[in-house]
Amino acid sequence: MSRWTLSTYQFNRQWEFSWLALNMTPLKYQKIHWRSVPGSVGGSLGSSVELQNRGQIRFFRKGPSTCTVKITISYEVPGVLAPFASLLRPVVEGILQTDMHRFAQYALQHRAKTA
Repeated sequence: MSRWTLSTYQFNRQWEFSWLALNMTPLKYQKIHWRSVPGSVGGSLGSSVELQNRGQIRFFRKGPSTCTVKITISYEVPGVLAPFASLLRPVVEGILQTDMHRFAQYALQHRAKTA
């Protein structure tokens, strides 16, 4: 199990969702994947808003010390947020893009320290 948190500043307000996820068996050097645990949600909208999701992060080797990373996430928009679903997609995609960029920077810094 792992705890995940999605945090963002949007619409002049800080928003946060957190949930527990069941970590599925990883494929070494290839894939990590998870699915959220029902009833484990919390955050700024309270525990009554479920954000059921599942996802995977795939690693594709490009060379001896480089790879391409691809993230795929599926989520169900909670009923209370359904009227805003069309607004949520670009927000979530922007958060994920920023996080992937941050991860790439971390990986490059870690590689430089171990080289």
